[in-house]
Amino acid sequence: MRKGVSQIVAAIILIVIAVSALIMYITNFVMYFEKSRGALVELFSQRKEMLLERLAFIYSYSSDSYIDIVVYNYGERAITINTIIVDGNPIDRDYYRVVTIEGTDLDYTIPLDNRLAIISITYPFPEGLHTITIFTELGNAFIYEFVVGGQV
Repeated sequence: MRKGVSQIVAAIILIVIAVSALIMYITNFVMYFEKSRGALVELFSQRKEMLLERLAFIYSYSSDSYIDIVVYNYGERAITINTIIVDGNPIDRDYYRVVTIEGTDLDYTIPLDNRLAIISITYPFPEGLHTITIFTELGNAFIYEFVVGGQV
């Protein structure tokens, strides 16, 4: 009789251990799923914000020492320039600025209330075809090509 009781107690202890392990597994799975879902929501939210940035290159005029690019922000949010790369070389922020058509400084941002702006870059440009990539604060990249000097 005593032998049967110890088998029942052992079975109950094993069941308690199995149920405890199952509860810990389910709890960790739910926490992982909630964390992953939060990361996905954040990712989609950030992507949605990125889609609201739209920039059109209207016109440019340049010489061997500068380029002024007239741009139009046709998106639904202000665009803040984070980095400008010319022909694969990053340009220091001291060498470019964003201004209105009238010349008012906009401090690297093309706002919604002043959508038409000029990105003025002071940089030595040899003759030929050049590519400018403008990276925004949200991570979008806008690419523009222009020619300095004669025909290419």
